[in-house]
Formats: sequence, C-alpha cells, structure tokens
Amino acid sequence: MESVRKIIVDSRYFVAGDASAGTYELPEIVEIHGTQALYLEQMSLMNTWFSVDETNNQFYLIEWRYGLQGNNFQPRIITIPAAPYDINSFAAVLQAQLNGADKSISGHYVVSRTSTDPATGVTSVALAQNFSIVLTDSPNGVNELFFPVPEKYLRDKSWYANYWQYWLNQNPPAKPTYNVDNPRSICNVLEFPWKHDTWGEPAPPANFGKVMSSSFVDLRRVHAIYLHSLDIGNKTSIAPQGIRTCIAVIPVTAGYGGMTVWLGNSNTNDFIEPATRSLKRLSFELRTARGDLINLQGGHWTCVFAIGPRPV
Repeated sequence: MESVRKIIVDSRYFVAGDASAGTYELPEIVEIHGTQALYLEQMSLMNTWFSVDETNNQFYLIEWRYGLQGNNFQPRIITIPAAPYDINSFAAVLQAQLNGADKSISGHYVVSRTSTDPATGVTSVALAQNFSIVLTDSPNGVNELFFPVPEKYLRDKSWYANYWQYWLNQNPPAKPTYNVDNPRSICNVLEFPWKHDTWGEPAPPANFGKVMSSSFVDLRRVHAIYLHSLDIGNKTSIAPQGIRTCIAVIPVTAGYGGMTVWLGNSNTNDFIEPATRSLKRLSFELRTARGDLINLQGGHWTCVFAIGPRPV
C-alpha cells in the first residue's frame, strides 16, 4: 500500500462529539516516521457562531443611587439573549435588557450608536460602531449614576470581594454573584473604557456617570480560531491561559455568515510535532483566545495536514 502524504479532516465525519470538540477516526493507521512532521496546509469553515452565546452573554454594571433617599450601590448582571446580532439589533436588545424589571434605579437607559471619528462627524451614523448609553428621567432630588464593569475588574478576586460582594452584602439577599474565573462577560464584544484604577471608599465618582461611551463594538466576537489537539501537537505550543494543546491559530476577518479560509505558510519551521507516531483517532477542539469552545451552531469545518520532512 502506498504511503499516506496528507490527512484530510472533515468534522462531518467525527465519530464522537461535535464540530466544536470531537474525535476523527482515520480509516487506517498512519505512521509518521521520526524524520517527518505534520504541516497544517489549509483550513476552511463558515463563520456560523453567534456574536453572543452562552460564553459571553453577561453584561455587568453597578447602579449608584444617592440623595434624599440615602446612598446605595447595587451590582447588576444583565443576560443578553444568544443571537447573531447586527449593530442595530444589538443596541435595541441591550437597551431593552438595561430597562428590565431588575434595575434598581428609576431612570431610563437609552442606547444609541455614535461615531468617534472627527473626519466623519454626525453624517456617519450608518457607519458608527460605538455605543453611547445615557441614563435619563431620574426623579428630582435623586442622583443616579451607573458604571459598566470592565473585564479587568470582573476577573480580579480582590476587587470582587472588596466591592462587588461588599455591595451585595449591603443589599440582601446577596445576589447576583458570578464566577470570577469565568464571568462570561460581553466585554469581548462591547466594553466601556474606565477612568481610574484607584478605587476609594466606597467608589470614585469618576468611574460612574449618566453617559457612557463604548470602545469599538466588534460583533465578530471570534477574532482567531485556536485549533487544539491532544494527539498531534505534543504540547509544544503555549497559548493564552497557559494551554499547551494549541496546534494552530487561524485568523478570522469576516463576521457571521462569512467564510474563513486559511492556507499554510511557507515557513518550514512551522511544523507540528506528533504526540504519537501512529495516528488513528484524532481529537480536535476549536476555542477562542479566552479558552471557550466555539459553538458552530451546526456548522462544520475541514482541514488538511501534509506529512513532510522534519527540519533538522
């Protein structure tokens, strides 16, 4: 039998799991000799993941109400429904969720698209990719402000204990809580720059306001696909979060419904060292930089590995 020079993987033929994390079984055992290595030649897939799914559907904010009725900080978590949003539908859903029954203030949130590009100005509303959240209609004699919490704070155990949990304890029952190691925040799509890293007691007013302007709203969510495998990577790479099973990073340039096609480079040193020299069952995972599995919502992918000489 002639030797195998390429291994073609198609997630439609996984024998276990799904396209996000599954196992592919080769029809026969493929031997990789000691002088050989694997090269990722190409990978292609449709961008079928949602801009918001179960891995990033939480929007965190703190509502601050002070004045004639006292001084109160209320942490709040808003759940954004999973969907492949465009910029307008995302703004509409965010506004509706902000004005939900769980808000602790009397004012009304208004979410609108804005442009920060002075070259385009007010005529560029159709191209605006930033959000502005304005808190309006607060009662007379009552001051109401809010603060969208950035991911930097959400993952800080000290900040969580000293501020988030502290404020929850002042407003029993003590909820909503969250997992500091994995807050599932919307910050990889929508984030609002903070003003001060130094927090006072109970909080610096500079971080709160009635108007908050976001950075660029990027609904792609997945900017690069981290292809992982326990079987053919030999743990010779290191990715964010310290994960050693990543074998390739595939850049994503198109949004939902677009196509991602990656062709291998010509660098002979960009090879994959097999964990075993006899290949039969291969496990694969598609993950984000955060380490979250990418839910392809029923979509599939293909890739081609070439077997070639290992550089000396």
